[in-house]
Amino acid sequence: MLVPAILYKEEIIKGMQKYFYTDDMMFETGCMDNWTPNITECPEGSQFQYAIVGNNEKLIGYLAYAVDWYASKAYNFGLFSFDRGNPLVGKDVFNKLEELINTLHRVEWRAVDGNPACRGYDRFIKRYNGNKHILKDCIKDKNGNYHDDIIYEIVKGGGVIEDVCEWKSAHNGEFIKNPHTNRLCSNEPSMKNVYCNTCGKKIKAVE
Repeated sequence: MLVPAILYKEEIIKGMQKYFYTDDMMFETGCMDNWTPNITECPEGSQFQYAIVGNNEKLIGYLAYAVDWYASKAYNFGLFSFDRGNPLVGKDVFNKLEELINTLHRVEWRAVDGNPACRGYDRFIKRYNGNKHILKDCIKDKNGNYHDDIIYEIVKGGGVIEDVCEWKSAHNGEFIKNPHTNRLCSNEPSMKNVYCNTCGKKIKAVE
């Protein structure tokens, strides 16, 4: 569930500070700088900042983006997961992206090659006939390895391709199993319209 980030401001900042000097921070910033978001009490009409919360209102991620209302586009996305592998993070993020795609003319965001989230992004833009632009060797990590800078874009009118990830039922339907990791997740109503955090496809529970 997405709620205003100001409600979890301190938790978000402290959570991100734990990842200073790590590859996770490099994937967030696209450089070697450390960073925490400037979460405002009353964001402007073009700025959106959300805390992603899971069960028992526990903070599991942070999502932010800007909207250029004149150009009808969403851009400057920021995403950080505090609960790696939790499919609810992907559910909320991709549901928001779908909402923006249906509302605006254009949605664009960037990612650093090597970020596990890129697998889901690749599947998502394929479903919406989006584009992926690769800027080769734009980013250098602390170990001297180069990473591509990736730009994703989806423009209204591209169409939709239905694609699902089948998770098999387990333990008499009480759980469903991620086919990529074999991790079991509770098969509850909140898992409907959830996207697989591994491949980015919408999860379909099957017997």
